[in-house]
Amino acid sequence: PYTTLFRSIELDNVGISELSLISSSVPDDASGIIIYDPYTDISDQECTKIRNYLSGGGTLILLTDTEYLDLPNIMSLAADYGLEAEQTYLCETTKYIGQIYMIVADSSDASTALGISGYSVVLPLAHPIKINEDAQTSALAYLEFFKTSENAYTVEEFSDGENDGYDRSDAGTRDIGVLATAETDGNVSHFLWISSPGYLSEEINSYSVGGNYVYFLAMLEQLTGKINSLAPISKIMVEPSLIMNSAQTYFWTVFLCVALPSAFIIAGAIVIRKRRQR
Repeated sequence: PYTTLFRSIELDNVGISELSLISSSVPDDASGIIIYDPYTDISDQECTKIRNYLSGGGTLILLTDTEYLDLPNIMSLAADYGLEAEQTYLCETTKYIGQIYMIVADSSDASTALGISGYSVVLPLAHPIKINEDAQTSALAYLEFFKTSENAYTVEEFSDGENDGYDRSDAGTRDIGVLATAETDGNVSHFLWISSPGYLSEEINSYSVGGNYVYFLAMLEQLTGKINSLAPISKIMVEPSLIMNSAQTYFWTVFLCVALPSAFIIAGAIVIRKRRQR
């Protein structure tokens, strides 16, 4: 399901390969590590190797699923950067596509940092990422890449097919994509956390009309130190799609299923009546 993404990354001359840290260490030439949608935790040994890699100025990109956050070692790496997860789903009242959990994120800070404009970002089934104020130090800096609107609220589980009836008393802006930068003994490391593995799927990328991949590639390029960040963006291929919000969907449903058929029926009745009158 990630063919387009991998092809776009290859066009940018970035190599991706699987890495097993059980019997080896992080390669010296590794620009970054991606932990994608982990269902189980990494071992203590793997955690130590990744922590050592980060302390030397490495980059870690983490994408997590709301259902699988019981990951003590991975969460300890996030805690090193003052970040923690909340195991609840986020829903929107206005900034969503189709379903309330298909969040259209506020990416204004990311747009400024990456020099990107004119693209949307969609994150399905995301969970909140918290910046722990008690853990913050002068050596830590944060960039809130993706955020919800101020109307987002949390849901522990969904009712079948229902978009309403949830408690919205905790409505407020939440982070769903955070870049933390730390400096340790003169080495600068990066920890990018996106709380939705679906963000990288081709289907969700089509909902964003390619925006998800544009931002991800730009983030990869910046975090790995590449300078040709604008070159591959135009090469991203996206299947064409029609995206409508709930109000537009309702309008066209009524128009196509009620108004238009009724107009044809009325027109037909008028024609038949005139013919009989003749």
